[in-house]
Amino acid sequence: MTRTARRHVVPAIALLWGMAGTLPLPVDAQPTRGSYLDPTGGDTTRVVEPRGMSWIRQTRRRTPTGFLYPYPLEPQTLQTLDEDWKVGASLDIGGLATTGDDDETRFWRYADWGSNFLLNSFRLAFLQEKKGLYAEARGGAVGREDQFYSAEFSWLGRLRLRGSFSGIPRAYARDARSLFDGLGSDTLTLLPGLTAGGLASAATTDQALIDRLGGVGTSHLEVQRNQGQVNVDAWLRPDTRFFASYSAQQRRGERPFGGSWLYPTAATTARAVETVEPIRDKTYQVSTGLSLSRDLVDANLMYSGSFYRNANDSLTWDNPFLLPSIGGVSPAQLQLVRAGRFALAPDNDWHNVKGDFALSLPMRGRLSTTASWSQMSQDQDLLPPTVNSGIVGQVNLSDWNTTNALASKSADRKVQTLLLRADLRFRPWKAIRIGARVRYFDREDKSDYTSCNPLTGETGYVTEDGALAAFANFPGAGHQVNAAVCGGSGAPDQSIEDFRYRSTPYGYDQLKAEGILNARLQQKTNLGIRYAWEKKNYDHRERKHTKEHRVRGEISTRALSWATLRLSYVYADRDGSRYDFNPYADDYVSSLDNITVVSPNPFTLAQFRKYDLADRELNRADLRINLLVRDDMDLSLSGQFRDIDYDSDYGLEDEVGGGVNFEWNWQPSPKWNAYVMGSWERSRRKLSSIAGRFFLSNDPNAGGIVYPLDHAWEVESRQDTGFAGAGIQGHLFERWIVEIGYRFITTHQKTDYDYESTQALTTPGLTEAQAGSHFPDLETTNHILENSIRFEATEHLALRFFHIYQRSEIDDFQQSGLDDPNLVNSMPGGAGTLFLGHVDRDYSAHVFGGTLQFRY
Repeated sequence: MTRTARRHVVPAIALLWGMAGTLPLPVDAQPTRGSYLDPTGGDTTRVVEPRGMSWIRQTRRRTPTGFLYPYPLEPQTLQTLDEDWKVGASLDIGGLATTGDDDETRFWRYADWGSNFLLNSFRLAFLQEKKGLYAEARGGAVGREDQFYSAEFSWLGRLRLRGSFSGIPRAYARDARSLFDGLGSDTLTLLPGLTAGGLASAATTDQALIDRLGGVGTSHLEVQRNQGQVNVDAWLRPDTRFFASYSAQQRRGERPFGGSWLYPTAATTARAVETVEPIRDKTYQVSTGLSLSRDLVDANLMYSGSFYRNANDSLTWDNPFLLPSIGGVSPAQLQLVRAGRFALAPDNDWHNVKGDFALSLPMRGRLSTTASWSQMSQDQDLLPPTVNSGIVGQVNLSDWNTTNALASKSADRKVQTLLLRADLRFRPWKAIRIGARVRYFDREDKSDYTSCNPLTGETGYVTEDGALAAFANFPGAGHQVNAAVCGGSGAPDQSIEDFRYRSTPYGYDQLKAEGILNARLQQKTNLGIRYAWEKKNYDHRERKHTKEHRVRGEISTRALSWATLRLSYVYADRDGSRYDFNPYADDYVSSLDNITVVSPNPFTLAQFRKYDLADRELNRADLRINLLVRDDMDLSLSGQFRDIDYDSDYGLEDEVGGGVNFEWNWQPSPKWNAYVMGSWERSRRKLSSIAGRFFLSNDPNAGGIVYPLDHAWEVESRQDTGFAGAGIQGHLFERWIVEIGYRFITTHQKTDYDYESTQALTTPGLTEAQAGSHFPDLETTNHILENSIRFEATEHLALRFFHIYQRSEIDDFQQSGLDDPNLVNSMPGGAGTLFLGHVDRDYSAHVFGGTLQFRY
């Protein structure tokens, strides 16, 4: 059995049954098993085979692209147990400790540094060669949040059973301050001494919040993801395989979440709070099928299913603020808006049936086809439009806080997809390969929902749980806009603005055809050309269809004895049918016979283009050179460039980016290896639009009364990312192995903006000097140093010491002041913003550890 095969192993079945009801991933997208100290999930007691790859061949072999193959690890050791069985085992056990800023959230983001005890890895394997039986169990980071296990049982040519378990922690904040009880549940209530809905005035309410924050301790917010999986492969005949898998993943924990009652306007500031979302969800995934492989034919038939279950349907939280009055609503009425609520991710199912068929043809040809049908659905019970009660402004919330106010009690959402693909390849001559591919995909959205309240005969929404709608007579705020929609009768009515009253079923189909030609120009030089044509037809989008032509050319050569070279270039051009800036008019109340919109403001700027539908021209080039400097040395240089022009006056205008990379590797012998690598990448994006203004007009054009040119603005962002790394591994003397590695990563993001006049700004009254022309730069810098020394005391026993140093610096203006309690009322009238107080900070931390390594 190969080393790769042994790496995929089965945990105890009881472990998986104990997880029954967890969150699975797609079959071909499983997370890598491992931990920070053992990212590959391998046997940490194995080292590079000091004898190399062969006693016969002295020079190294290279891959087809010119890279040196790495020296292999020592083979797995197996000792004779009796005349039939052999056994192998390893254990890496010790302890670790941390110092420095070891409580910083980012230091713990995906690692568990707690507990001094460390069982870094273990392995136990059995082999019976006569019958072809093999069994293995391994794991690492035992007892920690990033622990992992795997096991396998194989009967050569008949059965293979594999299983695995892995845990991944994700820290969000280790210094959060919350004014809520019930963190981790679906209901957050204010701490004793605070009043939901606020006090008699905004000033006293905000001061009470600030005073209470002073006595609140910190909390940890983190999510633990655990996943287990079982795979079975059984050979019914030598050419027929049955396969099945089951995976279960669960997430438990809390993470920062939002909650808002009032968006900022020219008349008032926002009212928003950073809440805590409970994560208590599970996903199950199953897959099964048959695979047939004969001389000329290969075929697969498979079913896959994924089932997501969330223990929490919604998150409800107390409103800590007194909401401001826009329409003369009294404070007593405003205090009735005591809570907010958001629906959380709904339970949902996914089913897929897929068939593959491949046939060998003359002229070394191959025909492969795929047919796949899927259905995604969710029928979650819907929540009432509001969680509050009482009369606020013109709205009687009792008519909206019950499921009887819903046109439908459940979501009844369903999407079906169909995929058909055929791929034909021939090699009529040794130097020529030709092929063609056709792909058809169809997505049909079978969902439909209309927002009608049968209790009142109204269509619309109670915005943000009654808060916004109650103040300013917004849609759905106590006005009958169309009784006919709910099956009743009534006189025509008016709405002060247009709004969506029913869902839009988005669907599309795609047809893609591709031709391929590969030719060998010389013995070691190849030329490849691809042409692809694609058309997408949309059901409810700004364009009825888009068309794209794409050409790719590449050339690779090994004609030079000292280098291999690869160059590729891609050109793509997309256009489409006429662009309708508002294809959703039938889904808005202005389309109804019984309604007149008082303020028929346009849906959006007519000249604005969505980037996935806009005309687009793409140019991309990639160059890679691998230099064969010596028999034991590699040097690789590469560069990339891309330029995307969306041909839009407003919207995303263009994207430009590129980068360079280099890698140097020296392997003078199996006992020594050194490397240096680095990269730099830059990306730039430009976006522009016009800030609309409220006006009794439906003119959607740039330069009109709603979108005047002096309200135009543009933003240009640029990000630079740099990476450098170096390392060395070698044998000192006879029994000492030293490893040193260093990595450096830095990012720098710069955002500039420009505007025709200060009328384009969302904050009125600012001068150009106050508004400025750019945001502060966002920068991060990370240094990671990892080193270890290993002493091989005997063939079966080694002692290893390791050290990890992490240093991180961050300058993020977006987090500035989030830990300041005065944000509660730092603006006139009270800012109404309550954050958890977490801020990413600079840190320096060390990890020291040592382990004993046993191997038999």
